[in-house]
Amino acid sequence: MPPTEESAELGTQDVQSSYIWDLPSISLFVTHYLAERLRGNHWNPGMKAKRLIGMAVVAVVCVTVYTQLTVFVIPPIGVLAEGKTIIIPRQGSTQFIDSPDGMCERKNGGVSLLCRGFAIASVLRDARILVRLPYSSTLYSISTGGKSYDR
Repeated sequence: MPPTEESAELGTQDVQSSYIWDLPSISLFVTHYLAERLRGNHWNPGMKAKRLIGMAVVAVVCVTVYTQLTVFVIPPIGVLAEGKTIIIPRQGSTQFIDSPDGMCERKNGGVSLLCRGFAIASVLRDARILVRLPYSSTLYSISTGGKSYDR
């Protein structure tokens, strides 16, 4: 909006229309804001230590979940028409994201109905199911390396 005669005489203009989309002003504000935040927290060793401890805790939790749990995806087959995704404690032959088809592919080089049945039975026989979730085709695809097998 161009300045009016009245605003030109007073040396002002409509602040909202001239600054709302002014990128240099926004970047200057953000830079100034961040600089002030850094000045306030830069020399505070207590905050830095808390952040490092928090990041270390998150990293330990992520590594523990990755090494101790398995997301096991059972595709829709026969009796399980809708399929299931379960989270179980990691067993010797399972990976973080795994499926019966992925296990058969790794061990036998192919997938058969008999192999699927044995893989499901071997995993679920001794497993304590921690969480039951609906079937996820994305997780199934990850577990098989992008391959898809017929029912």
